[in-house]
Amino acid sequence: KQVDMHDHEEVIAITPVGLAEEEDKRVAHTRQVGVYHKRKIVDKIIVEGSTHPEPWQFAGIEGARIAPSAVNRQPWRFELDGERVILHKSKSFIAQSKYEPVDCGIAMLHFELRASEAGAKGRWTFLDYERVAEYVLE
Repeated sequence: KQVDMHDHEEVIAITPVGLAEEEDKRVAHTRQVGVYHKRKIVDKIIVEGSTHPEPWQFAGIEGARIAPSAVNRQPWRFELDGERVILHKSKSFIAQSKYEPVDCGIAMLHFELRASEAGAKGRWTFLDYERVAEYVLE
């Protein structure tokens, strides 16, 4: 009701911005006991047949790996190809969720942040449906 939207549009994600004045008891408990969502290991999110990751590629993939995704499913995989990295939708998740584009965007952002931090400035270019985008060094 707060956003002027057209009939064909819908809100599929909302994210908080800022800091809470007081830490929620559940958050404090999570910090104390170290509860976390299980994440796939890097080897499981690299497409089979890819080359061994360069340090900047590993940093980017690790950034995406620990980033949030809808219901923590990590519905994407990375293909390594020289000085580029291709983000794929995982075949087991294709067309299963309207949140996939959001999940892929989150992965792309976190990949780019960590790869840039590792000294590999690049740019994403969108591809087709299954092969979502490629990150190429500048």
